[in-house]
Amino acid sequence: GPFGGHKAKPSAMAWALSAPRASILGAFILHFVGLGILYSGGVLVLPLSSSFGVDRRTSSLIPSLFTGSMLLTSLPAGKLFDAYYSYARAVDPERAEVSMAPCVVVGGLVTAAGLLLMSTADSVLQASCSALLVGSGASMFAIPSITAVQSWFDKSTRATATGVAMAGSGFGNFAYAIFMQRLLDG
Repeated sequence: GPFGGHKAKPSAMAWALSAPRASILGAFILHFVGLGILYSGGVLVLPLSSSFGVDRRTSSLIPSLFTGSMLLTSLPAGKLFDAYYSYARAVDPERAEVSMAPCVVVGGLVTAAGLLLMSTADSVLQASCSALLVGSGASMFAIPSITAVQSWFDKSTRATATGVAMAGSGFGNFAYAIFMQRLLDG
C-alpha cells in the first residue's frame, strides 16, 4: 500500500463478494430458484390433472415440457450468448464478463413471464405453451451463469466452482418440491 506496504485486511463481506465468489453465489441462486422450480414440476402433476380435468399422463406433459424445452433451447441460447459475448469482447475486452448480465436478465424475465402465464392457464394447451416459455427462459440464464463462474477460475478449481454453482438446482429442487406441496396442501 501507499503507507509503508501495510495491506488492510478485507472485510468478510468484501472477501465473500469478490467477483469470483459473487459469480458462484449468483449462479447458485439462479439455479436454486429457476431450476429448482423447473425440476420440481412433478409435484404439480396431480393438481394439474384435477384442475384441467385430464388424466395424469396428459398433465405430466407440462412439467416434462419445462425441462425438455430448456434442454432443446440450450443450443440456440448458447449460440446467442456466444455471439453476444464475442461482440461485447470486441467492443470492450475489459468488461466482457459484464456482457453476461443482459442474457441472464432476459432469461429471467422470459422465465418469469412464462410462470405468470402459467398461473392464468385455463387449459393444458395454454399451460404447455407457458411451460415452453419457462424452459426457454431457463436455458437463457443457465448457460451464461455457469460460463460466468468458469471464466473466473483456472483449471485446478473450475470444476469445484462449477459444481458448487450447479448444486443450487439440486437444493432448489428439494426445497421447492416441499414448498409447492405445502402450498398445495393449504
